Amino acid sequence: LELGGVRAAGAWRTVDISKRQERLRDGTVINNFRYSYRGEIAAYRLARLLGIDAVPPVVFRRIRGEDGSLQLWIETAMTQRQRVRRGVQPPDRIAYKQQLRTMTLFDNLIANLDRNQGNSLIDHHWKVWFIDHTRAFFRGRKLHAPDEVVWVERGVWRRLREVSDGEIHAALEDAI
Repeated sequence: LELGGVRAAGAWRTVDISKRQERLRDGTVINNFRYSYRGEIAAYRLARLLGIDAVPPVVFRRIRGEDGSLQLWIETAMTQRQRVRRGVQPPDRIAYKQQLRTMTLFDNLIANLDRNQGNSLIDHHWKVWFIDHTRAFFRGRKLHAPDEVVWVERGVWRRLREVSDGEIHAALEDAI
């Protein structure tokens, strides 16, 4: 990616598969399963709408005739898996845990069933970035793990209470 003389790497995704039913590795059966680049776009838009600045910018693009999402890559970051393997501890454990709790809330809101230690990045400021939302936004009405939502940042809570269905539909209508 390049704009105004500034260059950055990006993640390009083109997968777009819908299935009436999918069985996950743990045996869970998901109806109306979706595995799509569109989830990346929708996740970014919803995060912005809710005031969650933890999903890297992502846009729809058509490159060489193929539709997909193009997301800014977070440079010099480590995955949660790398952090654990290296035994690296956050300098502020409370702030770090709050970011993980926001990620848990967000994953519940978007029905993201694919969060794992490789699907979040930690930059050199210890900001947690939520990535890989290709298996989110399947159609269903139940939260995946509501008991895991134990804390919500005040600003996000306020936005959740204020945002209208119309605003959400407008932000996501051409993404999912």
